[in-house]
Amino acid sequence: MSMTVRTHDDESVYQLLEDSASKVAIARGVLETVRFLEKGKARMVLVAANVEPSERLNVVRSLCEQKGVTVVMVSDKVKLGTAAGLEVGASCVALPVVLPL
Repeated sequence: MSMTVRTHDDESVYQLLEDSASKVAIARGVLETVRFLEKGKARMVLVAANVEPSERLNVVRSLCEQKGVTVVMVSDKVKLGTAAGLEVGASCVALPVVLPL
């Protein structure tokens, strides 16, 4: 069973992600995140709340539920992408570790 968590301090989550992205392999975006989940590599998935249409993330949420992976909602896809090392936004990011939130 997965758990969805809404953070109260997104900036600290973005900072933790930025620090982690240089140390461990992460998946950025829906396609990479789905692959990470299917291979059993994901322990935590960060999902941006401002993704349109939000249905794009249904497959990610469903896989997280099936695999028992924690989902953390953050506010902004642009900040999420930047923290993940991208020059564009990211709707979701999967991590092989659980961030200490």
